[in-house]
Amino acid sequence: MDALNDLVNGKHPLSDIYRMRTDGPDGGKAVMIQHMIMKYRDAAKDTLLKEFPEIMAEAKSKPGKWLF
Repeated sequence: MDALNDLVNGKHPLSDIYRMRTDGPDGGKAVMIQHMIMKYRDAAKDTLLKEFPEIMAEAKSKPGKWLF
């Protein structure tokens, strides 16, 4: 959340690029925010799987119900 706030408020290294992007739900700003959220989610998922490998084992044991 802090990184997103910094991006929008001009404190993030990519804020200048963000300001040049277009507004709206399909604009470049939205895409940039979605990409940042996706990267943080992927990092959180990787951390969970490293700390709790049983999560992946459980997911693999249930065919057709993969969580990842």
